[in-house]
Amino acid sequence: MKTHSLKALSLAVATLVVQSQAQAAPTNAELNSVKLYGNVTIAQDSVNGWGPWTEFEPPAAGNPPLAQLPTNPDLYRTLPQAAAGGGGTPPVVTPLPELLGFGAFYTLITKPDTPDLIDGPHPINVSGTTITPTTQESWRPDSFQMDITPITGVYPPPNSVQLTLQEGVYANTTENGQTSLTLIENPDDPVDAEANQVSFYKFLSYLRSPEDRAPQVITHLGVIGRPTSSADMAELKARNFSGTYTGYSLTNGGAFTPMTMDVNLAGAGSWSGTWNNGADANGAVGYSVTGGAINGSTFSTTAASKFSSIDGGTISGSVNGGFYGTNASAVGGVADITKNGTRYVDPFLATLQQNTVNVPKTPAVGAAQ
Repeated sequence: MKTHSLKALSLAVATLVVQSQAQAAPTNAELNSVKLYGNVTIAQDSVNGWGPWTEFEPPAAGNPPLAQLPTNPDLYRTLPQAAAGGGGTPPVVTPLPELLGFGAFYTLITKPDTPDLIDGPHPINVSGTTITPTTQESWRPDSFQMDITPITGVYPPPNSVQLTLQEGVYANTTENGQTSLTLIENPDDPVDAEANQVSFYKFLSYLRSPEDRAPQVITHLGVIGRPTSSADMAELKARNFSGTYTGYSLTNGGAFTPMTMDVNLAGAGSWSGTWNNGADANGAVGYSVTGGAINGSTFSTTAASKFSSIDGGTISGSVNGGFYGTNASAVGGVADITKNGTRYVDPFLATLQQNTVNVPKTPAVGAAQ
């Protein structure tokens, strides 16, 4: 009797399996018509959610009384899902200043019956914000706020000063002194400042404090101009721009010494350069740099950069600068170099030799594409 019962049960189960396989899968409308709990249907249920049991997640202060649980009729709540896309923190993009500059400053303190005190050289970064736009269709504003960083040294320069163009010279006069900024050029090989939107400058600040009538004279030598736009740099990078720049470095003594820089924007981008033909001469330092890095409209040396010179010696330091003008028509910056124990901080400015630019060729009319 027991054996016949088991056979009957097995036959019934087999019949149900065959019937279930013959039936079509339930439609979405049918799944939405059957509720499992609360207002949650089979179609809404998910193996990725905990349904009403998520309401029992313990808060930081301990489990609340059941009477305080929410009365939301829709008890179903899905688990947090990962955000679509690449994720991560988007890069921070620092906007370019209207005017970008690099330089070196020296401070001279003169007092009666005592030797002059000289502090420097110190490298600086310069930025400028227009106060009054140009009235002469020039890249130079009629007045601007000049900000200087970092502020270092025993007798540092003012970190911010308003300068107004007066008869070709930017100036600011107060009861305690006078500040001026003059755009200067190499008399033997001048740079077209209007075309390249950048120039060497000399900054002079003559101060006499009320407490100490001894004058404090601060001198900057540097480059300042309008940086190449991010759009221009992106376009140049897209076509693997490479170019050679030639120009000059300006020493503290006012001498112009030759320098060259090779730039390649392919891939991550890199640059190399040679100052004063790679060897000390005429009171100026000579060296070469390889392995420089490029970041948008600026460039610099890194820990991986290499310094060398034809005449040997121990060399260390850093180079920082930027691209200027339309389509990076110029480069400028400041080199802070220590060679054989002597420190040199000199600004430099060089312009692009146009025949080295990689420009995609335009096919002739009627040529095969």
